Amino acid sequence: MFSDLWTNYCCCVICVGIKQHIIKLLSSYFKYKNELFLNFKFKNKEQSISSGMAYSTLIKGKDDSQISYTLRFDGGAAPTNPGPCAGAFVIFNEKGRIIHEGGEYFENGTNNYGEYSGLILGLKKCITEEIKDIHIEGDSLLVISQISDKWKVRNEGLKILFTEAKDLLKNFNNVSVKHILRGLNTYADKLSDKTIKLKKSW
Repeated sequence: MFSDLWTNYCCCVICVGIKQHIIKLLSSYFKYKNELFLNFKFKNKEQSISSGMAYSTLIKGKDDSQISYTLRFDGGAAPTNPGPCAGAFVIFNEKGRIIHEGGEYFENGTNNYGEYSGLILGLKKCITEEIKDIHIEGDSLLVISQISDKWKVRNEGLKILFTEAKDLLKNFNNVSVKHILRGLNTYADKLSDKTIKLKKSW
């Protein structure tokens, strides 16, 4: 009888040990699977941020490999929309260094008016500096989509700015446009805010 009890006890200990081992293995497996998923998700999030959003389109020329300068623009109205308004731009060289920046102030305007104004001001600076190939980036999906002829311009006030921007683009050889995340456009955004605070163009 004692032998049977001892045998049963040993079997129980072994079963419990095996069960705990299995639980540990399963826990490790699901932990690894979860980490793998999170790493994959985070990696793809990084890729989407680094590559911007939506699309990159060559709207003029045939060779975007000739483009070494990047123009980023932004604009907005604050504290109300419409209200005091500004547009701003920043130009980077092929090494990613800032070579030009500026802002234009308006006593009254909308966010979209500010966005277009920032783009136009930047294009004018490029022309002045004889930059013929430019990569344009902005977080305004509306402006990027309209200058690449993907969206129609329905607002009468913006049609004037749209026409001016398109006319300025005729001075370039190769032009590509790309919609980027707002997080990648923080510098131009700060310049726009700065211009509104200064209440003057610079």
